[in-house]
Amino acid sequence: MENTQYKQVNGFPLYEIGTNGYIYSLKFGKRLKMSPTIRAGYLSVKLRDGLRVRTAYIHRLVLETFIGKPQNNHVCCHNDGNRLNCSFSNLRWDTQSNNNKDKKKHGILQCGEKQSHHKLTDKDVLYIRKTNPKTIKDQLK
Repeated sequence: MENTQYKQVNGFPLYEIGTNGYIYSLKFGKRLKMSPTIRAGYLSVKLRDGLRVRTAYIHRLVLETFIGKPQNNHVCCHNDGNRLNCSFSNLRWDTQSNNNKDKKKHGILQCGEKQSHHKLTDKDVLYIRKTNPKTIKDQLK
């Protein structure tokens, strides 16, 4: 069992977040309710600072609090592929390319018909490839 450390959330002095991914309100002395976002499925929480309210992803808050802001357009990666596991030991900043490789390794990369914005079905793609044997590389020569 790892020891949980807590730090103040950057930009929100009334909240602390732990390395276990739980966030606490210092004003009310209780843990905040986290809920997965509908579209992305990541855990999020609403934070208040006076009149300002911001919905923030827990995984980003953990890394920004304990490591700092990402460098070179890095994204937050979940080492085990589980979007709901926001413990510090499961998170890292990395490139989008490496994040996609992780998603492929974990079997959660959305490609082909699995993407919500796909235009062609897998069957359509196979038909096009079969009836048009020249690839784009051949056409560029």
